[in-house]
Amino acid sequence: MTKTAAPISRRFLEFFLAALTDGRRGYLIVFFAVAGTAALQFILQDLLQGRAIFILFMPAIVLSSLAGGLLPGLLSVVGALATAYLMQYSDPAAARDWVSFSLFALVGAAVA
Repeated sequence: MTKTAAPISRRFLEFFLAALTDGRRGYLIVFFAVAGTAALQFILQDLLQGRAIFILFMPAIVLSSLAGGLLPGLLSVVGALATAYLMQYSDPAAARDWVSFSLFALVGAAVA
């Protein structure tokens, strides 16, 4: 009997479910989810024009929270806030919008 390779979707699901028992994988998911979202945000920066900077990070927060629990979820919120701040740093008026950052931090923490 020969062993066949599992499809990519099954291997991803197994990796994701294993993260529930292995905390280190949850932190890997945080890194890749926030970095991937930051890359997407950077690519779409001209199209979005700074309007939907926070909403794209919500799936990363949910994924991180599901995979690793509260701490990885909160870490993804911090990473998203840092990335959003750095992306808005070129526009000083937007970077000083502490209300948007505060609301995102509260909502992100509640989701995590």
